[in-house]
Amino acid sequence: MKKRLTSLFLTLKNTRLILKRTVVLFFIWSTSATNGYAQAFNKTLVKADKFYIQKAYVNAIKYYEEYLVKNPKDFYASRQTALSYDKINKPDMAIDYWPTVIESVDATEQDNLEFAKCLLANYRIKDAARVLVQLSRSSNPGIAEWGKAYVNTAHFFKDSALCKVTEVVGINTGGHEYGPSIHGGKLLFLSDPLKNIRLFSPITNEPLFTISTASKKDSLTFDPAGPLLQQKAKNTNGSFCFSPDENTLYLSVAVSSKDLGLKKGEPFFRFQLYTTSATGTGSLQPFRYNSTEYDILHPCLSKDGNRLFFSSNRKGTLGGEDLFVCDLVNGEWAAPVNLGPGINTSGDEVFPYITDEGVLYFSSNTRPGLGGLDLFEAKPSTNGKLFERAKNVG
Repeated sequence: MKKRLTSLFLTLKNTRLILKRTVVLFFIWSTSATNGYAQAFNKTLVKADKFYIQKAYVNAIKYYEEYLVKNPKDFYASRQTALSYDKINKPDMAIDYWPTVIESVDATEQDNLEFAKCLLANYRIKDAARVLVQLSRSSNPGIAEWGKAYVNTAHFFKDSALCKVTEVVGINTGGHEYGPSIHGGKLLFLSDPLKNIRLFSPITNEPLFTISTASKKDSLTFDPAGPLLQQKAKNTNGSFCFSPDENTLYLSVAVSSKDLGLKKGEPFFRFQLYTTSATGTGSLQPFRYNSTEYDILHPCLSKDGNRLFFSSNRKGTLGGEDLFVCDLVNGEWAAPVNLGPGINTSGDEVFPYITDEGVLYFSSNTRPGLGGLDLFEAKPSTNGKLFERAKNVG
């Protein structure tokens, strides 16, 4: 009779279902006694779930961990804490919570898959492979695909000896530097030397990245030159791109719920797409398909400028962030089109980049890979579709 309310939700296979948990929470609590579940209404866990739903994972972790102090072996709270750490790219912290989850009789195949991904992100490839091979017989095609990929891992490493990575000098810090591109003879990149932040979802109360510039001294040495856009677009997130004539900059900017006119409830950011002059002197112009209800980020233009690719959780996604494309028709962007299951999955597909030859590169955390965000490529299709099915680049 003292089982916690959260035991009703142990079979959740998709984090979207947590929304239902909040909506029907009072109803379940008020009727639980008739079903043998007379439980205490735990405010700490409810707070944690609300932050998780809002993608405010840092705040969610705080309350999940507070709850776990008194309930260290709780399946649900341990699972949510592990998932939250995974969401903010801290697999080294998430790994401490997964054992409680997978040792439970309530653990699902999806839980074991997420645990294996976390092992991969912590470079424990052999341990992950053992879990994944067991999942190769799953009736779930997506889970089985992961398992079959790890029956033989050699294909992930076949080209490793051909690559050498050398760190550049002059711009790297203890924070993040990513998304480099060359424009006007300068190196442009995103940076935030102060804060640890997830790269592709809104987080409450976290500062975001600025577009920084650096001048090249030689092949490996750069001199930092400061921000490109000064003060007006410091909340940049994700990759950015330029129009073919290099006069227009496309970027995604985090806009606060207050600035969006949404003043009720917990504050949050919504990522919106904007254009501005490449020099950083013009005003920010909103993309015609921006919405207060979803994010649009990581813009990328085709070589001729007639196709705009981006990542979004707008209506029509297969789950998480999907890749979409807009065609330029009579000088206006046509409605976004989902790139479909050959590219998108139930997880996140982000950071699209289209080459001059029309090959699409992007990151995904759901297709079989080596853990976290792996790189994938999709070649132009000849059968009427835009692209062939995406493949891990190894």
